[in-house]
Amino acid sequence: MSKPSLPNLRHLNIALHIGANYGFSAASKAVNLSPSAITQAMRGLENQLGVEIFDRSPNGAQPNEMGRVYLDRIALAFEALSRAEAALDADRKTAAIKARLSVSQLRAFVMVCQSGSYSLAARRLGLSQPSVYKAARSVETTFNRRLFQPSSFGVDPSVKAKEFARHVSLALSEIERAHEEVQELRGKMEGRLAIGTLPLIRTSVLPKAVTALLSDFPQVRVQIIDGIYGDLLDSLRHGDLDVICGALRNPLPSRDVEQTSLFKDRLSILVRNGHPILQQSAPSIDQLASLDWIVPRHGTPTRSYFEQLFQTNETGRVPRIIECSSLVAIRAMLMTSERATILSSHQAGYEIEKGDIAIVNAELQGSNRPIGVTTRLNWRPTGVQREFLKRLKQETLRL
Repeated sequence: MSKPSLPNLRHLNIALHIGANYGFSAASKAVNLSPSAITQAMRGLENQLGVEIFDRSPNGAQPNEMGRVYLDRIALAFEALSRAEAALDADRKTAAIKARLSVSQLRAFVMVCQSGSYSLAARRLGLSQPSVYKAARSVETTFNRRLFQPSSFGVDPSVKAKEFARHVSLALSEIERAHEEVQELRGKMEGRLAIGTLPLIRTSVLPKAVTALLSDFPQVRVQIIDGIYGDLLDSLRHGDLDVICGALRNPLPSRDVEQTSLFKDRLSILVRNGHPILQQSAPSIDQLASLDWIVPRHGTPTRSYFEQLFQTNETGRVPRIIECSSLVAIRAMLMTSERATILSSHQAGYEIEKGDIAIVNAELQGSNRPIGVTTRLNWRPTGVQREFLKRLKQETLRL
């Protein structure tokens, strides 16, 4: 999805001061601008939002209902910008992002950190390479910090640069959500919903929840990202994703995220219908170990369970495996070979119902695992995001 145009950070800072000081005149002293300049800046901000966020009177200006919702979200964004400055050990008196950097400069810096290349960042942003280079270097100049080192592939951001970029990315996401919340109050449910998906939930529950959401709110912009858990988690922590749906992790993968369980799921051993192992009423671990397997990559809960399962294999035989996380490829290999796989029966529900794939009669003790959503700690969902979570929970109740 293309990034929307965001307001000037200086104008947002002015709006926060007006909300805190209840007046344009009081805010003008705080930000060292004339009342006429303050008035002009707020007129431009409200025109961009398409609605007034302050009620004016002879006694001053106060945020109205939309203004309070908007400024609460902007305050969250500025808290994230403060954390970004702290990540660089910045002197707040001389290095304030809101006073010295623009949204476009910050976006360029974040994209260079994520892509590790000025040219690749420029292509992704639709800008020229020199302009992206200049914008990213402006952050280094502002904070008097060396944040990038040349590498054989482009540039390597420092640890502090990556942490700065993460907080900045979260701040920009909050500013986008502020605009969406104002539109929701106007009755326009047109916001963004970015979902990271993991196996199981994306084959059954998630599609139904998204379809139900769009049936009621067809203008919502939905983005569903299928990827490796580590990559999805990084995108969530940067604000590029709103939620991750799938198997929960234990222990918690990061201190700045939280998990909510929706239901419990059990693993099953699946093979093609007619597989010889199906003739066994209750195959032993040794018999299962003699099979060739299709399993997910290391680091996933299912792979961990698979490895624990065969630790009791008395023959000492290590099952031959193919690592694969693509459900399409797994199903195809099961149908055309004697291999077995271990996953939730929900993931192959259609093939099981058709009779193409069967469940091996082997009880997998301790394979219950929580399935749910992972979000940022203290995440405040928009109306669109709350409606999605509501429908997601409704779909899990039907399992």
